Amino acid sequence: MATLTPPKQEKAEKKAPAKGKRSFEALWTELEKRMAWRIQEEEVHNPDIAIANVPYAWQDYDNRHAAAFREKHRLGELVAGAADDWEAILRLRNWAFRQIRHGTPSWSANAIDPGSFVEAGQAGATFYCTYLAYTFVAAANSLGYCARHLGIDRKRRPDEQGTHHGVADVWVNKFRKWVHLDPDHDHHYELDGIPTSAWETGEAWRLGRADEVKTFVGVENRQVKRSRAGVRELPEAAHLYWHYIDAHNDVFNRTGRGWPDPVIFLVDEERKKDTWYQGNPPETYPHGRYSNGTFLTTERVADAYPDLNCTKLVLETAGMVSTIANVHFARTCVPNFSHHVAEVDGGAPVRIDGVYFPWRLHPGSNSLEVRAVNLAGHEGPPSRVRVQVSEDRSRKPEWPYPRGN
Repeated sequence: MATLTPPKQEKAEKKAPAKGKRSFEALWTELEKRMAWRIQEEEVHNPDIAIANVPYAWQDYDNRHAAAFREKHRLGELVAGAADDWEAILRLRNWAFRQIRHGTPSWSANAIDPGSFVEAGQAGATFYCTYLAYTFVAAANSLGYCARHLGIDRKRRPDEQGTHHGVADVWVNKFRKWVHLDPDHDHHYELDGIPTSAWETGEAWRLGRADEVKTFVGVENRQVKRSRAGVRELPEAAHLYWHYIDAHNDVFNRTGRGWPDPVIFLVDEERKKDTWYQGNPPETYPHGRYSNGTFLTTERVADAYPDLNCTKLVLETAGMVSTIANVHFARTCVPNFSHHVAEVDGGAPVRIDGVYFPWRLHPGSNSLEVRAVNLAGHEGPPSRVRVQVSEDRSRKPEWPYPRGN
């Protein structure tokens, strides 16, 4: 049976250095020479950051419409006390699910206005799945969680009726990955105990692992056999063979436009040869975005699933200062970035407003953990280095170095 290979950024969180190799060899060698030390890496969790080569627009946290939305609906109170960002996100998904009843739209909206969707829904109006998805995207983004709308569909023949189903994606710091959510049914999927992205779920079906994909609903994360109807003879994972992703996710910026263009369209060799069909027989047709040029097609998983809120540690020597490792915080995409926090030797977090931090090493156990923090106060996934420093009595320290002329 084929094996599902997760995207690069979704590998297991812990990454131990290979035996006999050190991740920061040049720095450790330099310090060992200067101080007559022996430095052993005990843990290095410092993954590369998946970078998109396509443009995204993320919601500005201090947007006045976003602020008004979260205050009006008391979303801060809704997520207060959540154990982590995943629990907060599940509460927000359930909130969106409870605001709007599914059904033929009571009125047709030609622009994305989540505030109007919620107000009408609370008054009894019904809406399609996409409106619920945008309601969740609005709620999550208003609180500083990066969420986006997706359109998904199963693989169809040219003579089959078809349309897409509107769902959402959200970046979860706890898992350091994107997770697909369905606010219309208040559910998500998991594979091997980890929530999946839309791409992972669709690939699980394509590679014969659909029976391993589990469905969970509600805030209580209750496992169920099935959460949406679809085609009963097909597993739910089959309904994520196709998907596109909104590139513009700043739903509160009131551009006056309707559904945003372009969208990211991730394909592989099989999907490149296939066609996404829509419409009603006998007048089915390839998805309209093929012909109008609004599919931004890519084969790079990182284009569709870039890492957010992540920091990679770059350790360098600190000039003539003997025991300091100069730590550079390299980051690529932290929407609404505020600052970093660093924990040295398990101590209290220290706020770092620059992009460099002097890490002073000493004999014994040394550890450094760094996270990016956004304006909403959410901390990104950690990057860590832990080393054991001991004196090497077989050598002489080569310090101080000559300072030159």
